[in-house]
Amino acid sequence: MKKLLHITLFVLFGFSIVISRVSGQSQTIHETGGYKIITGERPPVDFHQLSSKNWEPGIFIVKFNEEQVKNLDDASFTNGKDGALVTGIEAFDLLSIQFKVTAGQSVLSGLYQVPGKHNDFKERHKAWGFHQWFVFTMEYEGDLLQLIDAYKGLESVELVEPQLKIRRIEPVGRQPIPKDGGQNSPKWTPDDVFYNLQWNLENTGQTVFGMPGTPGSDVNVKPAWDITKGLPDVVVAIFDGGIKYDHVDLAGNRWPEIGPDGIFTVADDHATSVAGIISAVSNNGAGVAGIAGGSGLGNGARLMSLDIYAGLHGLSTMELYMYAADNGAAISQNSWGYVDPDVYNTDDLYGIDYFNANGGGDVMDGGITFFAAGNDGDGQNWYPGYYSGTVAVAGTDNNDRRAYFSSYGAYVGLSAPGLNVPSTGIATGGADGYFYNSGTSFSSPHASGVAALMLAMAPGKLSPQQLREIMKATADDIDYLNPDVAGQIGVGRINAVAALQG
Repeated sequence: MKKLLHITLFVLFGFSIVISRVSGQSQTIHETGGYKIITGERPPVDFHQLSSKNWEPGIFIVKFNEEQVKNLDDASFTNGKDGALVTGIEAFDLLSIQFKVTAGQSVLSGLYQVPGKHNDFKERHKAWGFHQWFVFTMEYEGDLLQLIDAYKGLESVELVEPQLKIRRIEPVGRQPIPKDGGQNSPKWTPDDVFYNLQWNLENTGQTVFGMPGTPGSDVNVKPAWDITKGLPDVVVAIFDGGIKYDHVDLAGNRWPEIGPDGIFTVADDHATSVAGIISAVSNNGAGVAGIAGGSGLGNGARLMSLDIYAGLHGLSTMELYMYAADNGAAISQNSWGYVDPDVYNTDDLYGIDYFNANGGGDVMDGGITFFAAGNDGDGQNWYPGYYSGTVAVAGTDNNDRRAYFSSYGAYVGLSAPGLNVPSTGIATGGADGYFYNSGTSFSSPHASGVAALMLAMAPGKLSPQQLREIMKATADDIDYLNPDVAGQIGVGRINAVAALQG
């Protein structure tokens, strides 16, 4: 049963709406300078409950209040004789001496040095308050939380947090696809040589590593291709390592600018596998087919590479969400999270909110954000997938049962294949390769791929909320196969053709 929304409207110094959900979460909407700012819930995080393994040493994040930041310019920051940073805010600078703070800069400092359309949206960024965020480094090696508490007490500071470590949602398995794996198979559509192995797209009962499958336990994309095969106007931003953009099965569907690193992006096997599930070039007689990979003519969804691990761009996660939204991405694909459950960095959530409000490019008014649910095999609350601004995707096997590693919980929105999923990858020596991968990192891109097909079929016709609700309403119920986690692996396993017809 769909949950009802309780809506409260109120006016306070302008225009503001709060939408309260039965889960206790809320969404706030207000306008500043003609721009609509939409943010989700921000439950308090008690950093004192965490160990130092959770945060990056020597770094902390500050959001100054609006009044104070008017006179704050990191270009004018200096260092005193003692080496401590001087910002011109007396109380702040006194603490900087105590805690040996030596450098600081606006979180946006790097963004405006990278070419792209995002440089045209500085006023929108300001309306969202991104100019208030700064990151500081220090030589202080004592208790970071003592520092956090000290800065929290300053009148000029609205928020201060440690920089939490993030981790890739690592694969739990990876096996190469034999080079002759598809050569002796019967005819299929499309003509990619490994398509018959892609049980995740068309499950005919294939046996995968000794496990016979159940016909139909797939995302049902083959009949969806009779409706649409993809559209280059749909841009999917992949927040991961760098995509091997010159892979023979990806090059035809890469976003022309590739991403903020351009041709200097560091090729990463994990990201390359994620990209292939979404938009490997279909029907090109090689490798695998992507869900929204087109018909072999380079007409599939475009892949934007945003390296959040080894990127040379130096941009924060928040800046990368801004980059993606401002440069036309409609779908945000994510396979990362924090070290512990129930924690998040506020600036990361603001970045997601900004993407959701301002992404979409030419095909949707706003963006949609998908996250891997996680491979911890538990029911804890793993941000950012737990955040209401995202759709978390759990993993299933070729019999529609929860993959043993998949995290679960009431917050999970959908399920998709995640055990032994064939896709593109990087072989030894950096060569193009193809592998079976396991993990919810490979479940989530199924959702991104199906969303890309929906936008290809109806560009400009769907809102992010409509897209999200259609995908959920048309998913196949698999709770009866998973009684131990019923209601905790989403509303069902994604069904592509049903979503297009929904």
